[in-house]
Amino acid sequence: MSGTLDLSGLNDRQRTIATTLDAPLFVEAGAGSGKTFTLTQRIAWALSPGSGEGGEPFLSSLDQVLVITFTKAAAREIKERVRRTLRSCGLAEQALAVDDAWISTIHNMCSRILHRHALDLGLDPAFTVVTDSAERALFERALDDVMREARGEERFSALLSEYGLGVRTKTGYTGAMGIVEKLVGAGAAHLEGTAALKEAPSSRDQLDEALACLSARLEELAALRLTPAALRKLTPSLEAPLRQARSRP
Repeated sequence: MSGTLDLSGLNDRQRTIATTLDAPLFVEAGAGSGKTFTLTQRIAWALSPGSGEGGEPFLSSLDQVLVITFTKAAAREIKERVRRTLRSCGLAEQALAVDDAWISTIHNMCSRILHRHALDLGLDPAFTVVTDSAERALFERALDDVMREARGEERFSALLSEYGLGVRTKTGYTGAMGIVEKLVGAGAAHLEGTAALKEAPSSRDQLDEALACLSARLEELAALRLTPAALRKLTPSLEAPLRQARSRP
């Protein structure tokens, strides 16, 4: 059984969004403005007879729809609302396909694609996506192994002497371990990982410019009339790298 969606409950802007299917569309709206409602109406309209040419649906099936959201909870809510909307307008067959629809977070979408083509990509089809806590534990174990090996190699002695090994804080690692952490984070943005990172060109002019900028920030900090306790805490952390940089040839 097929049916047609009743759009009479939408206001003019919502109706324009729901029925604009053949062109790119960007919608900006605040919380509670009916974004999810309008999205579900748009999906249902695209699957309804009359939304396409010659009285046909604009889309032939729900697997032609891709909806990406930020959280799993939001994805579940959208799925349920799409299911209810499709049932209410007589699109029962499409409603049965909601569980397999491409309505998910970006992570779940990528996982689904990789699982589908795992053998072609040389992946174990039984792979799972690592949790944040497990990822952190693996990183810390790898960091320990790397730093333990680095401490035994002469070529890293100058680095460790300059920055120290470092410790873990609430915001991350300090010292040499903090440098490694930042490099790994920067490499995560590239397909090639840390191999894609290149050494930035440096010159005395660039160093002088950076020192001037840091000095200006110190002056601005002094003008903020911070409490003595705040100044004692912040000033040393800014003055130390300034003195260190000035002492270099």
